[in-house]
Formats: sequence, structure tokens, C-alpha cells
Amino acid sequence: MLKKKYLSITAVFMLSIFGAGSAFAAELRIAYVHMNTLMAKSKPVKQARALLNKEFGPRKKKIRAKIASFNKMRARLKKDHATMSKSQLISLERKIRSLKRDLKRDTVELREDQALRNNEVGVKLQKKITATIVKLAKREKYDLVLRQGVLHYSKRVDITNKVLAELAK
Repeated sequence: MLKKKYLSITAVFMLSIFGAGSAFAAELRIAYVHMNTLMAKSKPVKQARALLNKEFGPRKKKIRAKIASFNKMRARLKKDHATMSKSQLISLERKIRSLKRDLKRDTVELREDQALRNNEVGVKLQKKITATIVKLAKREKYDLVLRQGVLHYSKRVDITNKVLAELAK
């Protein structure tokens, strides 16, 4: 819905430019920002990724250790099931089932927690990037800055590297 609103505003704006004549269009300063590049290369995004990796790294490591333990138990069951006593076999099967449930629960919880934090951090990053773009646009007196939904843009109007430099400060 919001995207359609921006496209409509952009379309109306462009039509008014063409209708106003070439004198007005010659003075108009338009820029383009490639958001995918900003989200891949900007310093705040890299810092956020490092923060999230640090935050969720220990939990991922514990899950990997549980997976290794689970795989060892399954391999032991497969290899030694014929030589194990009935009680040993039942005990190992219970441990495997219990560990499998724990793994599923831990994995789901980790995914949910990560998704929540990714969204929180993503919203903050979007706000910071947008504020930086607006600040740069005002400072350099751009009349219009476009991002998604552009069919073509020239390197002359691409200010992505300027925004990256601004975000690196």
C-alpha cells in the first residue's frame, strides 16, 4: 500500500515536471539510491550483523553441539543395536527421542528470537539509513531522491556511494 502511494506521488511529480516545461526540469536535482547496496555494504549494517552474531552465536554453538551428540547417539544405536541389551537399547532410544525434542524446541526458539531481533535491528537500520539519505539530500539540495521502483538511472544521479561514506562516519 505504502509502495503504491510512493509510486503514485512519484508519477504525479514526474508528470508535473514534464508539464511545467523544460526550464523547471533543468533546475531540478534528482538522485537515486540503491538500497540493496546500502543494506549489503554500509558500516551500520555490518555492525548490526556482528552484534547479532555475537548475541546468537553461543546459542547456535550449543545447538551444533547437541546435533553432534544426537548424531553420535544415532550412529551408536545403528552400529551397536544388535549387541546391546534390551534395557540399554530402550535407554538409548529414549535419550535420542528426548534430545531430538530438545533440538526441535531449541531450534524453533532460536529462529523465533532471531527473527524478532532481526526485525528490531532492521527497523532501526532503515530509520538510520533513511535519515542519512534525507540529511544528504537536504545538504546537497536534491529535489527528489528515488530508490526502489526505478526502471533506469545513470551513474550521474546515483548517490549510493555518498550515502555509504556518510554512514561510515
